[in-house]
Amino acid sequence: MVVTPRWTGLEAAALRQARRMSIRAYAAHLGVSPATVANWDSRGERARLNTETQQLLDIDLARASDDIQERFTATISKGRPDKSTETEPDRLLASEAITDIESSEGGRDGGGLAATSVRRRSLLWGLATVTAATGVVGTGHGPRRRIGLADVSRLTALTSLYRLADQEFGGGGLVDDVDSFAQSASALLDHAVSDAARTPLLVAIASARDLAAWTAFDATRHSDAQRHFAAAERFAIEAGDRQLVAHVRYGQAKQMQHLRHNRDALDILRTAHQQLDATPALTTILRGAEAASRAAIGDWESAKRALASSSEAFTDVDPGNEPEWLGLLDKGELLAQYGRVYRDWARADRRHGDDAVRWVTDAINAFGPQSMRSTVLNQVGLASAYFLADAPDLALEAGNAARRQAETLTSPRVIERIANLRRDATRYMHLPAVADFVRTLPQPAPAA
Repeated sequence: MVVTPRWTGLEAAALRQARRMSIRAYAAHLGVSPATVANWDSRGERARLNTETQQLLDIDLARASDDIQERFTATISKGRPDKSTETEPDRLLASEAITDIESSEGGRDGGGLAATSVRRRSLLWGLATVTAATGVVGTGHGPRRRIGLADVSRLTALTSLYRLADQEFGGGGLVDDVDSFAQSASALLDHAVSDAARTPLLVAIASARDLAAWTAFDATRHSDAQRHFAAAERFAIEAGDRQLVAHVRYGQAKQMQHLRHNRDALDILRTAHQQLDATPALTTILRGAEAASRAAIGDWESAKRALASSSEAFTDVDPGNEPEWLGLLDKGELLAQYGRVYRDWARADRRHGDDAVRWVTDAINAFGPQSMRSTVLNQVGLASAYFLADAPDLALEAGNAARRQAETLTSPRVIERIANLRRDATRYMHLPAVADFVRTLPQPAPAA
């Protein structure tokens, strides 16, 4: 399977030409406007595509036949698509394309909740189609076959696609599909696995189960999340991949934090460091998570030391030298941990409320477009921070913005966090606007 690390207009135009489609035909094929496709052709590498569009092209490339993929690879190797085959209408469309795809409000061809819902359903359908075409799902029920490195590559590529969808739309809409995909990935071990493929396959299965755990966690299916985390940990240990083991344990710790079992989270994080040759990104997330749990139990000095260690490690992060599942780490994740620590500190000492606001605001501004769920979670955190900073009017503004943004996701975990705004709003219940806001919040989930 051919995989493109990053899509620009150059790669998108190459795929269109590899399919031997006109601009209008390819626009209809993808469900976008002809002007969007023309923009890719006219601007080439200068056309920066948003995450959702890159996912759409990932799916289209994965579904392409071998000869189309070969033509795509050959075109890319030349450095630019061949424009000599364009029709006159194509040239006219390309000459009129003057806007970048990311400048369209709300993404491709318009915005709004309805458009987001349609795009989400389209993406999920495409992912399901590609997964079925690769033969990963359901392999445990068919005749035994030989599993090689090509199967591992397909599995890894599909996990990456599902991970991008999870980060943008949330795990609620993906959880069943990813659960089936991950368990079918595990079933690949029932087949004849070549010696060269066994360890990479174990790593790929561990990554798929880790993702299934995160989507279940986001869907607040906590027993399913724990089951997948445990499986991911077993496969990663068998593969000898200590870095992946540490990342799985990081996920387990995050789940414990969400359930407010912070001492358990610290115990898990302690085991994550065992025999670990940590990369800077791993150190960043592990120490950041430790800081959050230290603050939650009131150990402020240890929390500050862990934050300092996390920040120091982040300065050394080189995405090219990090595992694929850490490649999307950005500064927003680090700043979000600062915000979390200072929110807990402000609950004990209101003088730190303004610091909490500053850190959370910086985190929101630092998140990239591919981190929509993280952005919304921190928008909820900003509402809490404003309550703690004695700014209830701003808290209501931030809280209502978070509720609107949450409608673009399928993330029960986000809804639980919104429900928990009651905790920091209590002090202002004498204000009618705050009382009305709290009355309309989702009901908190029952204690686990």
